[in-house]
Amino acid sequence: MTQIEALCLNVGEYVMLEWEEVCNKEAHIRQVNSETLHLTLNDFNYHINVADIASFVARRAVMGGRSK
Repeated sequence: MTQIEALCLNVGEYVMLEWEEVCNKEAHIRQVNSETLHLTLNDFNYHINVADIASFVARRAVMGGRSK
């Protein structure tokens, strides 16, 4: 599984999001600043570190689209 840590702004805690959640068609991502992205998904708001998302995508690319 490929997961990424994100700060859930709704509850003020860090959570782990799955690839499928971040890539969901309903997810909306916008840039907050050079270090942070804002993700809105299912009425929840998250902040994700830009470096973490780059690593997250790279890990998924290496996996070749597999869900492990």
